[in-house]
Amino acid sequence: MLSTTYAAGLPGSAPDAARHSVAAALTDPAVAAAAREAFTSAMSATFTAAAAGVLAAAALALILMRDRTRTAAPEPAQPVAH
Repeated sequence: MLSTTYAAGLPGSAPDAARHSVAAALTDPAVAAAAREAFTSAMSATFTAAAAGVLAAAALALILMRDRTRTAAPEPAQPVAH
């Protein structure tokens, strides 16, 4: 997701090397500012998607754990008197 969003955020005139590597994009002064902006936007989108995944997992865990009822520990067996 990060790389796809980053590549989509670059201008069409950006070289292929810049689309595959932020470091390569930063070496070209004409593309560096756009690469920084594209990378920042891509990281924001990725973090937002990850946060949504974490919230969904937490909600699922809450739902699954809520259905369990608390059961008392079984009482120890009483010794049989002879």
